Amino acid sequence: IINGAPSSVMNLVLYDDDRFFQPKTSLSDKEKIVSPVVSLNVSGIDSSRLAEKVNVSLHHPDCAENVTCSYECVYWDYVQESWSSDGCTTMAATSTSKTTCQCSHLTNFAILASFDPEHHAHTEALSTVSLVCGIISMIGLGLTCIIIGMFKKLRGLTAMKITFCFSASMF
Repeated sequence: IINGAPSSVMNLVLYDDDRFFQPKTSLSDKEKIVSPVVSLNVSGIDSSRLAEKVNVSLHHPDCAENVTCSYECVYWDYVQESWSSDGCTTMAATSTSKTTCQCSHLTNFAILASFDPEHHAHTEALSTVSLVCGIISMIGLGLTCIIIGMFKKLRGLTAMKITFCFSASMF
């Protein structure tokens, strides 16, 4: 018996992914639904305002290395046709691959992950080294094309024709 309704039926539907829940405006490149979507409904009660909050635990994959993830409990808002966190609280994760949501309503629940690649201390130095090496490579390819083009003897050799075409295509 739930809230005095003796013939209440609880419906639970588990969707493997969010393909049936595509928002009007796309999620950003740094956001993604990472858990299955769990749909909860109880007949005979107003599931939009529950007297007691409901806990829903959802499993999701761990973050990749060098990426910081934050997880948020969301539900599908049929009016806005988007994911929303109103009425849901993200509880402390019991593990890195499980998050518990506490919500004041029943609907379709999922975990939204926000990704933020970590910036390493050497990122700027590595970018500079890559740029310098790229410039040196371009100069070398240009010189190869010029030298092969300047000497008639070199232009006649099949190996030099191949080298010239290869260098010119990379330049």
